[in-house]
Amino acid sequence: MSVIVAGLASPWVLLLVLPTLVGFAWGCRVFLASSRTLKRLDGTTRSPIFAHFSVLFSGLSTIRAYNKQEMMLNGALDMVDVNTRVCLIFEAISRWLGFTVDLIVTLLVFSTALLCVYLSGSGGAVGLALSYMTMLSAGLQWAVRLSAELESHMTSVERILEYKNLPPEGHPGRIQPPQEWPTTGKMEFKHLRARYREHLEDVLNGINISIPSCQKIGRTGSGKSSLFLTMFRLLEPYQGHIELDGVNCSDLRLSDLRAKLSIIPQEPVLFTETLRYNIDPMHLYTDQQIMDVLSIVQLDDMVREQLPDGLDTHMAEQGSNFSVGESQLICVARALLHSSKILLVDEATSSVDPLTDLLIQKVLREKFKDRTVLTIAHRLQTILDCDKILVLSSGKVVEFDAPKILLSKNPNVDPTAVFALMYREAQKHNKHS
Repeated sequence: MSVIVAGLASPWVLLLVLPTLVGFAWGCRVFLASSRTLKRLDGTTRSPIFAHFSVLFSGLSTIRAYNKQEMMLNGALDMVDVNTRVCLIFEAISRWLGFTVDLIVTLLVFSTALLCVYLSGSGGAVGLALSYMTMLSAGLQWAVRLSAELESHMTSVERILEYKNLPPEGHPGRIQPPQEWPTTGKMEFKHLRARYREHLEDVLNGINISIPSCQKIGRTGSGKSSLFLTMFRLLEPYQGHIELDGVNCSDLRLSDLRAKLSIIPQEPVLFTETLRYNIDPMHLYTDQQIMDVLSIVQLDDMVREQLPDGLDTHMAEQGSNFSVGESQLICVARALLHSSKILLVDEATSSVDPLTDLLIQKVLREKFKDRTVLTIAHRLQTILDCDKILVLSSGKVVEFDAPKILLSKNPNVDPTAVFALMYREAQKHNKHS
């Protein structure tokens, strides 16, 4: 608008527009290229600061116990220094942009003044042209910075579009299982092979076992977590498959498969919602049924007496308004209510107190006896009462038999006695500790 008004006041000004636009375009191109890179560096150097403070606040007691306050403080200061350097460079190029635009506008005003003097224009027209030329500087700087901000924010839009166009997770499913499936909980792993990337080694290497219904299986060794991932199809096998009651799990929709599996994780997973939602997220059961399972895990009295809102009590982030033991018992109650025939347990008692440990072990033995239970073991003592123990090494089945049979082997004589050797080493470690 300033150029148009100045051109109407003195047409000779329009002769200077083209070289001005060329200089402005060059400065804009340099600034936007640098700004884009610096914005990316700012995000890259800022994220470690937040992660560091999150670790610092969650581990304050440990940091104080080992007297590492100075080390953590120096680490935070180093990260802040790196991010500050990026911010200072960004401010520097912003000042460079301002100087460049001011220089271009100053040259334009000077050239306009010369043209008007030598080509003799009226005083009013010359004054109007010069006054509008001086207004260009702020407008041009604002336009360039707005372009940079727009490009920066459009990066988020690009990511949203990228996620939107991602292919759907898994195929739609080739078969629809019966409503009551599975009825027995029998599982078969047939020549199962899986890996996380095509160029990586197999994490599951030819798993070929059969688990009868209602058996309790303990797992140990390398590859045990990968086996859980393949059951939920978070890790898709590239060869072989898993059958549940004779149905190939790879032929099912993900929602149908995962709806039939229950898991009690090592770290309790709770949502920032009501207690009722955390136990029955699909709202399939009555309040009485929910209170029944809470009674089994001995939380019913706490809900009635200590929680004024009862089942409508709102859970804080990660269940922080409940203890770790109570949070894990809520997860057990959720698995009880779900009543699926397959239960996966990832060392559910590793981070709870001894009394809660005993209660969870009792519930697993008594209330899940009609289900097939697969337990990941970090402490071998927790799986000695299982029907069978599966020992994996580098994704291969090394041993699969009853605990008594595995412990009866002599590792000094039998090189395949992996579980007996692991158990002896664990016993020695416990004695020394």
